[in-house]
Amino acid sequence: MKHGFTLIELMIAITVIGILITMGASAYGQARERQAGQSAVELIISTLQSNQTLASIGKKDCDGKFIGQEVNLTVPNTITAHAVCENEQGADIITSVPDITFAAPSSLMFKPLSLGIDLGSPSSETTLSFTSTAQLVYQVKVTSSGTIEYLGIQ
Repeated sequence: MKHGFTLIELMIAITVIGILITMGASAYGQARERQAGQSAVELIISTLQSNQTLASIGKKDCDGKFIGQEVNLTVPNTITAHAVCENEQGADIITSVPDITFAAPSSLMFKPLSLGIDLGSPSSETTLSFTSTAQLVYQVKVTSSGTIEYLGIQ
């Protein structure tokens, strides 16, 4: 009695292993891309919240009456923030958000003493949208009352 595998059995086993490896690599790539998008969401929300805090405590690096903390989201993936005073503005704080592209430029003004957010429009809320490298669209809602909320993947 001979022990061993036939050539067909070995070819089937190698094919099945190859398919499993391909599926695993694909799933890993998708998970990595989703994680990059989630990291971008966390960075954006953190940046918005820290600028909101700076405005509410009145921290400024400019002279004159403090108007607020301005945050500009520019295409493709940069957040620029600075204090705004009556006659000048403070130094820019630039944050690059990797692996995403903002859908449109946006500008927000966090008002001092927790007086809310000027959204640059008469609307009481705005939605900030951005696309990850995996073509997933993420959204963050900002309201004029000061709420910053992650809406998820659309």
